[in-house]
Amino acid sequence: MIQARVEDRWPAIYEINIPQPLTAVDGNPHIWETLALCQIAATVPARTIFEIGTYNGSTVTALSAVPGIERIWTLDLPPNQAPALPLADGDWRYLNAPKLPLPAIVGQLWGDSATFDFGPYKRRCDLVFVMGAHSPEYIENDLAAAFVLKSPMGVVVLHTGTEKPMRDVCLKYDIWLISARMAVVDSCAS
Repeated sequence: MIQARVEDRWPAIYEINIPQPLTAVDGNPHIWETLALCQIAATVPARTIFEIGTYNGSTVTALSAVPGIERIWTLDLPPNQAPALPLADGDWRYLNAPKLPLPAIVGQLWGDSATFDFGPYKRRCDLVFVMGAHSPEYIENDLAAAFVLKSPMGVVVLHTGTEKPMRDVCLKYDIWLISARMAVVDSCAS
């Protein structure tokens, strides 16, 4: 497995401006992690994005402001549906969160990532952002789905919520760290 900083993979990350104010809300990535994700989207460049785990919609709202993005799909567990796999401690508090009004280029999909049919989106996404449930079972499930979703030149970015799950991911995949909780993940470990 390779561990490196994201700047090693993309030394010329573009500067971008996000017109909407980002706010720090428990359950969202840190503001600077969201900005790093937007910079990756601009640098790839991403035209189609798939997010696993909408939460309140803040991340896709920020991504929608990146120039060149044409479509974003975001998947979240339907209100009051029990998850199919175990959740990590504390994940329950993020279920059924009120959603921000989503920009027109964002399509809200409802379903459990453990049972969702990703077929229509297979190999079509230039950026896949995984920030669903944080249990090992969901992280493995969602990463497997992300590698199916990403286009041949696509990128998978994982946000694990805390440092421990990221340490476990480091043992299985090649990663480029963005933070202790967020990384670009490659499907092939060395």
